[in-house]
Amino acid sequence: LAFVAQKGADYVVVMDGVESRPYEGIPHKGNPVFSPDSKRLAFMAIKGKKMLVVEGATEGKAYDKVSFPFYSPDSRHLVYPVEDNKKQFIVFDGKEFPPFDRTSVQAFSPDSSRFAYTARQGKKSFMVVDGKPQQAFDDVALPVFSPDSKHLAYLGKDGEKFVMVIDGVKTPAYDEILQFAYSPDSSRHFYTARRGDRWYLY
Repeated sequence: LAFVAQKGADYVVVMDGVESRPYEGIPHKGNPVFSPDSKRLAFMAIKGKKMLVVEGATEGKAYDKVSFPFYSPDSRHLVYPVEDNKKQFIVFDGKEFPPFDRTSVQAFSPDSSRFAYTARQGKKSFMVVDGKPQQAFDDVALPVFSPDSKHLAYLGKDGEKFVMVIDGVKTPAYDEILQFAYSPDSSRHFYTARRGDRWYLY
């Protein structure tokens, strides 16, 4: 059992009756968070004019802003988005990934061996896969890993046209793309797409 409690003017996280060190603020909503195997616990806290993530008795580096931490499906990795000096980036097991103007949607592969998130720099957006930015689009979204974790697909948009990028290869462009999914054995995939007034299933 873990919860946030006020102690005088400060706040603490109480886990199994043991208090964390006090902080000036600990957001209540979505905080603290357990790893899927229930063996690890992390929370974000306010310290002075900065924010940081605390796991166990270990404090992470302080930043201007920190978003809620989350664990990989196998509980081995701790990830959280941060902002510092007006740049946003991902902290993965304490390691800072490259900064961008903005980062957003994050996804682990089912086996936790791979990680993807969206990033924007200037007027272009990228899918960052295993720490490496992929090809640039006006916008990107919806990272989807296959059940066996070996394949990744995501949506790319340039102007008013959409493509699926599957293992780094772009499909033809369409006016709209919906409902991408992999087969349970990861050997096949499908999506629906519209070009003009006609819909296609691939």
